[in-house]
Formats: sequence, C-alpha cells, structure tokens
Amino acid sequence: MHIVAIDLHVHTDRSDGVASPREMIRYAEKKHLDGLAITDHDKPLTEEEFEELQQYAQNLVLIPGVEVSSREGHILLLGVHEAPEKHTPIKDVIRFGRKKNAVIIVPHPFDVFRKGIGKVIEKIDFDAIEVYNSGSILPMFNKKAQLYAIKNNLVRVAGSDAHLPEAIGLAFTLIKTKNKELKEIYQSIRSGFVYPVTSNVSYLRILSLKLRRKILKIT
Repeated sequence: MHIVAIDLHVHTDRSDGVASPREMIRYAEKKHLDGLAITDHDKPLTEEEFEELQQYAQNLVLIPGVEVSSREGHILLLGVHEAPEKHTPIKDVIRFGRKKNAVIIVPHPFDVFRKGIGKVIEKIDFDAIEVYNSGSILPMFNKKAQLYAIKNNLVRVAGSDAHLPEAIGLAFTLIKTKNKELKEIYQSIRSGFVYPVTSNVSYLRILSLKLRRKILKIT
C-alpha cells in the first residue's frame, strides 16, 4: 500500500492562473508533494497535452481534471479530458461526469465569494466534498463544509485551489492506494481512503497571495 499526498485543486495559465502547467509541476515537486490535479476552469487538458505533461512530471502523479462553471456554481471533475459548456445546469454536469466515470468533488461549497453551490449540495450526487480550500478568505466557509461532511458522513478531501506556484500544497489530500495508477487513486477517493490536510495558513497570507496573483495577471 502507498500513502500519497496530492493537491486535488490547482489552476494554471490555461485559465485564470499565472503559471504554466510545467511551472506548477516543478513547484509541486519542490513542496515534496506526490502529485497534483490540474483543474483549470472549463478547460481540461486534452489527452495529448496530458501525455506530454505526464512525461515531463516523471515520478509525480498527474491527474487530469476540470473545474466546471455550472449554472449553480463550481464542480470539480477528475479524470476527464472533456467538459460540458459553461453554465450547464449542475445536474447535467453530474450526468456528464458519471458518463465519463469522473471523480466528482464539490469544491468550496459554502464560499459565497467563490461560486460555491451552497444548498444545492443537498440535491446532487457526488463522490467527495472539499472541506479545506486554502483560497477561502474566511475560515467559516471551510468549517461549515467540514461540519456538513461530518454530519452527512461524506468523503472529505482538501485542495489548495492554487492560482500561482506559491499556493500549491497549502492544502492537500493524503490518499491510501494500492499503487500510483490513476484508476486506483480514483477508487481510493471514492471509497474514502483519504485524509484532508491543511497548513492552517494565515488569512493575511491568503490575501497577499491573491494580491500577488492580480498584480501578475496585470503585468
């Protein structure tokens, strides 16, 4: 058995991040993570892009994914190279994900500033809930997600929601898996063989990272 530390929520300059996928991979290695999921907004890696990056990442586990901007809010699909159109109704996004055998994660569900789905979470089927998101400004958003997950006995994961390299690994998920094959990792997440980890970074630090990102996007 293996225990792997994977940041399940990372953005690059393919959407609204400031660094290339290769730069984010390099930084994940510096942070001694075992892997990361590239989940750009509404723009998953093509199979060709993924294969090229996988060769570059070498021993790092690379997960293809997308953060879908559904009509009701954001949803993460892991293990896909396609995505439904923006503003697709969330139930149709879920159906799309199931057809593609994706791992479906609800990110920052109660963060009103970041298009969390809020109470819609009660009406959809998914595999895991993100209880730690290091991009959330107010701690109550993560706390509410954590309490909701415990109350409803849901699989709990964590992700940095990094939009620049320095933010990678501020939250990540420990995954117990037979091996480092993607199918095994996906099954481990669905089965709940996971443990969410947060660095408890200060919210002043989060604000400074957001400001730095805005500056880099302007320049």
